[in-house]
Amino acid sequence: MAVYDFSLASMYELTGVDTAMCNRACLFREKGCEVKMIFVDVPTVRDLQLYMDLGLDYEQILSVYPYFADVRNLAPVMNSQEMADTLMEALRCTEKQRQGDLLVLWQGEKKAAVLHLTQDGDSFYTVDYYQNEQLVRTDYYADARYASAFYEMEGGISERFFYRSDGSVALTQVFRNGQEYNVFPDGSGFNKDQLFTLFVRKLNLTKDDLVILDRPRGLFAAKALLACSDQTNIVAVIHSEHALQSGLSTQGVGLHMEYWYWCRYSMCIHTMVVGTEEQKVELEKTLKQYNFTVPRIQVISPICLGRVHRPVKTRKKKSIVCVSRLNERKKIEWTILTAVKAHQLDPEITLDIYGDSPSYRYMDYLKRLIVENDASGCVSLKGCIDVAEIYQNYEVFLTTSLWETFGITLLEAAGSGLPIVGLDVRYGNRLFIEDGRNGYRIPYNPEHFFEECPSEIDELAEKVVEVLSDEERWKAFSARSYEISEQYLAEHVKQKWYDLLPL
Repeated sequence: MAVYDFSLASMYELTGVDTAMCNRACLFREKGCEVKMIFVDVPTVRDLQLYMDLGLDYEQILSVYPYFADVRNLAPVMNSQEMADTLMEALRCTEKQRQGDLLVLWQGEKKAAVLHLTQDGDSFYTVDYYQNEQLVRTDYYADARYASAFYEMEGGISERFFYRSDGSVALTQVFRNGQEYNVFPDGSGFNKDQLFTLFVRKLNLTKDDLVILDRPRGLFAAKALLACSDQTNIVAVIHSEHALQSGLSTQGVGLHMEYWYWCRYSMCIHTMVVGTEEQKVELEKTLKQYNFTVPRIQVISPICLGRVHRPVKTRKKKSIVCVSRLNERKKIEWTILTAVKAHQLDPEITLDIYGDSPSYRYMDYLKRLIVENDASGCVSLKGCIDVAEIYQNYEVFLTTSLWETFGITLLEAAGSGLPIVGLDVRYGNRLFIEDGRNGYRIPYNPEHFFEECPSEIDELAEKVVEVLSDEERWKAFSARSYEISEQYLAEHVKQKWYDLLPL
């Protein structure tokens, strides 16, 4: 029995979806299942490093294109110093220089090649080759070279070759006018959709296997997999809002296009998984509204806690923490302005924000907002770090997100005994914030979506101050947060995932 999970994200910022996927992969591995996490493209060095940090093993990862060259393990094991010495001689380099996780080879003052090293520096993932300071080729390595990418003058990839262990070419990939063409040594050719369909066929899926759809990105993947519904078991995990609402999103209203194909062909899906009972009800309504088949819908936490975290030192007094991706849906500007208001009511109150944003424009806006409100002394942007042991240093968790499908950071905050203050929006806030018991949910008016400083901010600030100013209330709220989080410890969650496995 094998579990195939589609798909890992390449060249994107990791999200709660990735955390959930890797957490679940560990649960299935613990059960003794063979787990394969699929990259529909060739993973970058950063992709591999990030997913390894989330607990995956190299042998759990399959990449579609190298698969046709019989590459089943992307673990970098070749010796970096031996490769560097070989290249130094072959390229007539004059110097090699270690720069962090890079080993740069120089021809005089010109860069000739760069090895992307593993964390310990003993092995390497790729070698980049340069001519006149321009990247012209990248070779990918595991226990041997398994791929080469060649670049156009403009920087895009023009061709890729995938190699068997003996060095012979197993697949040639050509990019022209925004399209890709894949050619095998026998001359047969396939476009991207066709090649992925061939990949799925080569997996030889059976009723003993479980196929999990985690990311709807890329219609070609869903088509090929749903076509196998008669021969295997297909589970679709809904990680986001399936039906967008006015005042909660900039992407319009109605059925989220991300999930349209899954919903349209829901008759091919054996089970849909959501994180909350509330979303299960809403999903059933949506499917019926569009006259789509309603498959079995299971409510399973997308993640489980390894343990609750109790502080080993005194929490920082009057401290607020926010852990989030920094984007417009999370309304981090409201988080900042809430802290500013709370600080005005109680000058001891401070806010630390952990997370990063792919948008320089949005980050610049947040930094400017802090400066304009003279809040540099009470609001800090801490960047993106491992926050597992961070929550327990604070006294309140603040969220101004307009919706959370589940709310992994809410669970982590509760698991560190934090009272939580946020908006009364679906789904995660209503799951993890019991109004008046472990925090407060503030009514949200969707008409305030485009306002920088809506009236909700005053109410949020008042509730934050209320929690921080009453020690007995804080203790009661903290105790209740711990109680809520304990329902999501591994022993209470993993069996629900195991129940999806074929008997």
